[in-house]
Amino acid sequence: MSTVLQDATDLIEQGHLAKARHILADHIRANPRDEAAWLLMSACVDTPERQRQCLERVLQINPNNPHAIEGLKELALSHDDVEAGITDRVTTVTAPAIAVASAVNTCPYCKMEVPDGALVCPYCQKEISKAALVSNIFSKIGCWLMVLGCLLPILVIVIGGILSK
Repeated sequence: MSTVLQDATDLIEQGHLAKARHILADHIRANPRDEAAWLLMSACVDTPERQRQCLERVLQINPNNPHAIEGLKELALSHDDVEAGITDRVTTVTAPAIAVASAVNTCPYCKMEVPDGALVCPYCQKEISKAALVSNIFSKIGCWLMVLGCLLPILVIVIGGILSK
């Protein structure tokens, strides 16, 4: 276990959840696919919905993570969602189902899911403006445009060679 994750674990055990959350948010921002970090984050967020989001993120990374599956089951049971059939859905969680459920805004700083219309990220506590969200979207589009820009001259040369024959 990395020292960052060990420090976060120690802080959680000592009850310093806000400090642990801050350390983990920084770590997750740099390592968004760190399964263990998301699992630890689920232990120090302040609402069941945020805990559910963290556990679902773990399952996006590893759909077979037993701790995340069990955590989602416990959340369902502890919040009287049994009548709503949540427990049945949790036992059959699949990556595509999680991907559909995660189609919400993402913080441009820590990459965690945030409620639509949130002004401050509940994880990294940074202000989220519409401009930052739009900038995040355009940066993703910009990557694709750059790839396309690199391929276009190659296509022109290939097609020009074919047409000149």
